[in-house]
Amino acid sequence: MKKIIIIGAGPLGIEVLETINLINFLSGKQEYICQGFLDDDKEKWNKSILEIPILGPIAEANKFRDSVFVFALGSPNNYYKREEIFTKIGIGQFQLETIIHPSAVVSRLARIDKGCLIMPYSVIGPGAHLNCCVIVSPHVTVNHGVEIGDFTIIAGNVSIAGEVTVGRSCYLGMGSQIKGDLTLEDYCLVGMGSNVLDDVATRTVVAGNPARILKGT
Repeated sequence: MKKIIIIGAGPLGIEVLETINLINFLSGKQEYICQGFLDDDKEKWNKSILEIPILGPIAEANKFRDSVFVFALGSPNNYYKREEIFTKIGIGQFQLETIIHPSAVVSRLARIDKGCLIMPYSVIGPGAHLNCCVIVSPHVTVNHGVEIGDFTIIAGNVSIAGEVTVGRSCYLGMGSQIKGDLTLEDYCLVGMGSNVLDDVATRTVVAGNPARILKGT
């Protein structure tokens, strides 16, 4: 049984809590005890979500030295800051817990690093590698041999074909499709519903069908 703290009391944090509750229910035992949420929104402090308290700001993470953590922060507005936020918290990667929804399908030949979140009905193919703190939203397909960099967010219903490399701290918008054998470099953003047929450079925003550059470095 592990004590767990969820960093972020927004919608993603709630999804994580519900996944933890489901894992406990299906296992028939208490795999996790959720001690609470940490969030920097003062309006949320001393309130609760599904009877789990919001304990205070994320800077207080170091008070919970015997706990593991889920890093449930990130959106299209701040995806490129996730690594910076995590570094400021001051906890190590060894304290992170990976949470995989019971309905997700993860190949035994895939590699999932610390702190990843894999949400309902997603598929991770053989040889795929999710680096630290990758978020895989519901109904995502990550095909064979795909490499996803640290802190990247993959929104719902994204399909990534085989042998794609996605850099660190990227955001792949909902419903986008990535053609096989491409490279999407660090800090790029792919707009919702885009069809990516070419490589994407660092800190570039692309969108459309086919995807075109909207903003570059």
